[in-house]
Amino acid sequence: MEAQLARDILREAFGGIVYQIADLLIQRYPGGTSLSAIVTHEAPTSPSTVRQALIVLLRHNLLKVSKNALDGGSSLVYAIRLPQVITRLNFPEYGNQASELFGNIVSHRLV
Repeated sequence: MEAQLARDILREAFGGIVYQIADLLIQRYPGGTSLSAIVTHEAPTSPSTVRQALIVLLRHNLLKVSKNALDGGSSLVYAIRLPQVITRLNFPEYGNQASELFGNIVSHRLV
């Protein structure tokens, strides 16, 4: 259920290739996988487009990147941070609280 909620949030927030990559990581590789596995699975998508989608997720703190313990840390493993995705549901409340505390100027900058 948590995974489905995260998928819905990501579809609404990002759509397109970013959602497709995130969805792949959530459904097929919940423990994470390598860039080469993602590129192989998303064959029609170029490796640079996959990298750009991963960067978008990383910039939003929705992607965990770690060294692969199976190969001595020479490659990276990518996984979606489900709790951080679900936290995005609270963003409107953050704006409301900022507006109450600091006025509309600050809350507009958050949005």
